[in-house]
Amino acid sequence: MKFAIDSNHRDYFQKNHTIEFDSLLNENQLVVLKSRLNETLKARLKEKKVALPAPENLFREGRDLWRTDEPLRKIVAHRKFGEIASELISQKPLRLGYDQYISPPPPQILLGHQQTTYALLLSKVLSLEELSSLQGVLCGLMLCVQAPDTMETPDTQAIFSRKPGNGVFFSPNAPINFNEMVHKRQGFAYLLIVYVHPSAVYILNDNDPNTHVLKKYGYVFGDKLSDKLNPIVYR
Repeated sequence: MKFAIDSNHRDYFQKNHTIEFDSLLNENQLVVLKSRLNETLKARLKEKKVALPAPENLFREGRDLWRTDEPLRKIVAHRKFGEIASELISQKPLRLGYDQYISPPPPQILLGHQQTTYALLLSKVLSLEELSSLQGVLCGLMLCVQAPDTMETPDTQAIFSRKPGNGVFFSPNAPINFNEMVHKRQGFAYLLIVYVHPSAVYILNDNDPNTHVLKKYGYVFGDKLSDKLNPIVYR
């Protein structure tokens, strides 16, 4: 589907720092996305010999899923998404920074007894710049992957959409209230896609629970992202 971006979209985005698009993924694409996310996460957990797919484990293994699954790569690196981001922020080319699966949170009653990195993240309000281990973050896309059957009235200017297949583009300095996952998004799951500047640099960021993941692919702190490992998704 072609999404035409006009001045009204750009003006709204510049004013509010977020904008939601309906049906970025159709039903078939959403089925593929959910299936491949589940299978890829299951394979990673099995490789690490993790028996129970707790929210913490799913979040820890949910970084850069596009690297190990071709159907996921096609969705995460979809040119259509990059084009929309580029037109909203008036910036090109765009490089793929990373993706991150955001799993349904544990029940609120359990969070007070947990000090895991995911539980701590769910208590914070951070921007994408503050959260990311990359210097040069330009835009985020939060895709709604899973939602309970009973839908509530949509929030305006919310980063976490309530409708599967919908996606919210948001600026790097827009506040992400992760506590909404606990109080308003029980049973919801999301896939975050991050777009960065072509000269983006890998940095240490203690706010990022997965700050060391890129080391697995040969990066060290201070490296510029390469075309081979972090491709340009829109020129």
